[in-house]
Amino acid sequence: MIVTLCNQKGGSGKTTVTLLLALALESIGHTVRIVDRDGQRTASRAIDNLRREGLSIVECAAQPNRDPQTVTLIDTAPKLDAALSKSVAESDRVILISSPSPADLWSTQDSREYVTRSLKPDAKCAILFNSVVRGSRISRDLPGLARMIGLPALKNNLVRRQPYQHAILFGWPALAPSERDEVKSVVLEISMM
Repeated sequence: MIVTLCNQKGGSGKTTVTLLLALALESIGHTVRIVDRDGQRTASRAIDNLRREGLSIVECAAQPNRDPQTVTLIDTAPKLDAALSKSVAESDRVILISSPSPADLWSTQDSREYVTRSLKPDAKCAILFNSVVRGSRISRDLPGLARMIGLPALKNNLVRRQPYQHAILFGWPALAPSERDEVKSVVLEISMM
């Protein structure tokens, strides 16, 4: 399975989510490859650090792997360009990462319009709400916000949590069981789309 994580909005959490999903997949026995198509190379640097520390065996690669035993996650730059179109065209799943804020949602709407032009006929696309503040007014209507964008929202989302940043440096063990379960729920939902 090949999954592209994208949004033209910088700071939406694409790289952090990519790394969290990779660590979750690895923790349940999957072979995972990250294709880092963001010029900042943050995902590549994080994986290099985790590998050097013996905290992960996720690999970075230049191209996706079509081996059915491998899950490839493509981290993208915050822009709508040919590299994004290529990533989307290669993918079985495309996940637009967005916080539930108006600015992020407007960018997500532009991203959706761009992405849907490059989707393979059998590919699935959805929004993953990231950095959600549970109990907040806006978090109570995530499906409604997704409908405004014109895509389904994943039922599972990622709550704003500082430990997710720690996992980028210290690996999967840096997360509490409830935090791991939250990320695994997102992984499972993406795989079942």
